[in-house]
This record gives sequence, C-alpha cells and structure tokens, in this order.
Amino acid sequence: GRGSGFPGKRRPRGAGLSGRGGRGRSKLKNGVGTVVIPGVTTMDISSNKDEEENSMHNTVVLFSNSDKFTLHQDMCVVCGSFGQGAEGRLLACSQCGQCYHPYCVSIKITKVVLSKGWRCLECTVCEACGKATDPGRLLLCDDCDISYHTYCLDPPLQTVPKGGWKCKWCV
Repeated sequence: GRGSGFPGKRRPRGAGLSGRGGRGRSKLKNGVGTVVIPGVTTMDISSNKDEEENSMHNTVVLFSNSDKFTLHQDMCVVCGSFGQGAEGRLLACSQCGQCYHPYCVSIKITKVVLSKGWRCLECTVCEACGKATDPGRLLLCDDCDISYHTYCLDPPLQTVPKGGWKCKWCV
C-alpha cells in the first residue's frame, strides 16, 4: 500500500494533492546546527487546516524575530529541526521547495532522486499525464517516489500490485 490514498506508503507528509506539473532537480540542502531555547517568538509551521487534523503540530521557538540567521534556515517540515552535520541535510521538494530530512520521509537519496527530482506527497502527480487525480490508482516507486497511474504505465496495469512497486529507473 501507499499511505493516505497511496496503498503501501506510510509517511507523515500530509494527505493533500495539488496537481502541479513539472519536475525539477531535487536539492539536498546542508543543515546548519542551531540551539533552540524557549524565548520570545514562536513560529507555527502548520499551513492547512485540513492537514492539522491529520498531522503533527510543529512549532519552533526563536530567540528573536529579527535573528536573520535563524529566520533564513531551512527546516524539516516533519520534525521541525534544523539538524546538524550529515544528519541535518535536507531534501527539497522540486515542486514546492518544502524541506525534509530524508529519514523523516523514509526516502533514500539515490542517483535517480538526484537526477529526476523528488516531490513531497502534497505535490505528487503522475509522471505520464501530470495529474493528481485518481489517487487510489497512483503508484509511488518504493525507492524514489516517482508516481504513475496504473493505466498510464506502458504496458498499463489492470490493478494496483500487491506489495512493493518500483519504477523503470529503480528496478
């Protein structure tokens, strides 16, 4: 299965699909460590009321709302952490630019991910038709998260396969 609407994927990345087309190159961003201490300002990360019901509520506490260093850091949408060193590297969605730790979204950084790009679940569309419709028939590759409708594959599949599925680049 693939998670909310995607049989087999179990990831806390939100349930919405926006249907935006195009796939740019994914960016793996270096995280910069910072110390977060309860302070003056909190910044709510949640952006969608429907999403709030189905996901965690993340908050970051800032020293000051004028601290440019902290305000301009990329932050993992899932855990709210800036991270440190190699574990702090973030993967940016090639469509919306939201950042995620690869381990927070259960994705392994491969040559396919770096060359083809990667989309978060919110931006997932079929690579063949460019649509996010019919999520029950939209397959996500177990390795790189590239998606195809079962009927957009060549040759098309009549049913959603049981167990895992890999795209033509990852088999």
